[in-house]
Amino acid sequence: MLALAGAIGCGGSDDDSTSPDAAPPAPPDATTCDMTVCDGDCVDTATSTDHCGGCFQPCTPAQDCDQSCQCPTIELVADDFILGQMDEVMLAPTIIGIGLYGDGSGPTSALVIGFAEPGTPTDTDIDLSAGDPPFVAIGYDIDIQTREFRSAYRAQSGTLNLTRRCAAGVAGTVTGAALAEVDPEADPPVPLADGCTAAIESIEFDVGDPCE
Repeated sequence: MLALAGAIGCGGSDDDSTSPDAAPPAPPDATTCDMTVCDGDCVDTATSTDHCGGCFQPCTPAQDCDQSCQCPTIELVADDFILGQMDEVMLAPTIIGIGLYGDGSGPTSALVIGFAEPGTPTDTDIDLSAGDPPFVAIGYDIDIQTREFRSAYRAQSGTLNLTRRCAAGVAGTVTGAALAEVDPEADPPVPLADGCTAAIESIEFDVGDPCE
């Protein structure tokens, strides 16, 4: 839509308002804005994720604004598994298994399992509080086509038990995991201030193919 709008905007016009010398529109003020003026913009602080509940009160990526910043409820259900794939490149040398979950009534989320191969034990309870691979994460509100996600969560505690792990596939169980919304650009990812949380009580996963 942005590219299309740009193409339309490049069309010729005799309207003097399109002249580069035309004065820019005046910013809104209290007399012309029937909502709230924040940094020169007229915004609805009841719905703006940049100015939620008041000017300069941004929400985190996972949150929506409804008078105040609201966190989503994320629940991964094994029966809602859509598809899965393995990736050896994205976080190399860590291998990740990605399983997509959704029932069509809300956003699709991804369960992400990161591990080293060889090195990560199987049939062993692994404490997720260490932070290093292996790790468990959730990509919230993911676009299946582009693999872009709205926000990322990472397990701060809980247990991972792998029954299979290799470049071809990964399977196992996550139990008692507490996840925090993180800054995915940080290395390692760190929880966001006032970020959302999620929990995985127990889920079995099986992504990819059998290990030879």
